[in-house]
Amino acid sequence: MNRDGLVCQCGCGFGSAANEVDPSLIEGIQQMESQSGESLTVTSGCRCTRHNRAVGGEPYSMHTYGKAADLQSSNLTLTELCSLAMQVPQFDGGGIGVYPKRNFLHVDVRGHRSRWTKE
Repeated sequence: MNRDGLVCQCGCGFGSAANEVDPSLIEGIQQMESQSGESLTVTSGCRCTRHNRAVGGEPYSMHTYGKAADLQSSNLTLTELCSLAMQVPQFDGGGIGVYPKRNFLHVDVRGHRSRWTKE
């Protein structure tokens, strides 16, 4: 996994320090890659509150706590990615959201189970 995708895209640097990204998020993504044999693309990781507002994120988004990532794969379908995420303990016990129109899977380590599909 390329950690660059976890850093806030606005350029503020949030997510570049090791203590700003929850280690279990990184472990979960790495486990998904290991199980699938695929390299996953993090399209959105950490977001500062200003960037989160700018992209229309939820006010208390797990992205703003360094606990979430949006993933894509060039070789796996969203259904396959979702199934894979459910096999990873960090995400099975956290959040998994499917965004079919925008073609990405949201995963997070929020500490309680949550599932959704959003257009």
